[in-house]
Amino acid sequence: TDRSSNASSAIDVEWTRDTTIPQTPSITSPASSPFASTDSSLTIRGGCVTDHEVTLSGADSQTATCAASTFQFAVTKNQDGIYDFSVTQTHPDTEAESAAAAVQWRRDTAAPASPTIAAPSSSPYASSGDLTISGTCETGAMVHLGGHSTQEMLCESSAYSFEVPETNDGTYQFSLGQTDAAGNSSTGVAQEWNRVSSLPAAPTIVAPATNPLLTSTPT
Repeated sequence: TDRSSNASSAIDVEWTRDTTIPQTPSITSPASSPFASTDSSLTIRGGCVTDHEVTLSGADSQTATCAASTFQFAVTKNQDGIYDFSVTQTHPDTEAESAAAAVQWRRDTAAPASPTIAAPSSSPYASSGDLTISGTCETGAMVHLGGHSTQEMLCESSAYSFEVPETNDGTYQFSLGQTDAAGNSSTGVAQEWNRVSSLPAAPTIVAPATNPLLTSTPT
């Protein structure tokens, strides 16, 4: 209103008070954490709120605007190692930041050592019953038994054990190897098993030539 009491038209102002924290972004790729691979690049992809700013931090720093409820970051690393990342999103108006979603990438291009065989204690090994092959391995790797018996199991607590049933006597060959979580394979280690359940033939006596033996000497 001026000095002459003339009043202007009104201007409306609207204030929206919003203290809501944005939801945590979801990570759909990679599908697991930790995630292991031999590649030099990793795609981190997931869901977010459209038009929010998505931030990647940790072992790499990037930002992107969420489009169609999706974000995506490409990360490149040329050295083996463990890389930790976190993803947050920020409201474009209030600048409120969400909690972080975390993902770990283990880049591994090195082949694991061959599994060791603790039992049986020798190769070749002879026995009359079933066979147990056990030993040490890399935790998280898949241990493969090949040859006469084909089996595989996940190495847990650095140990593996395979049961090999067999009813027929014979000589059986086995090979053992392991593949780590990134897909690297070890060289193989061999084991031979001789299953012998039949009793040996009785020894023969060629001297003396007769039984009973009669002599005039004490020996």
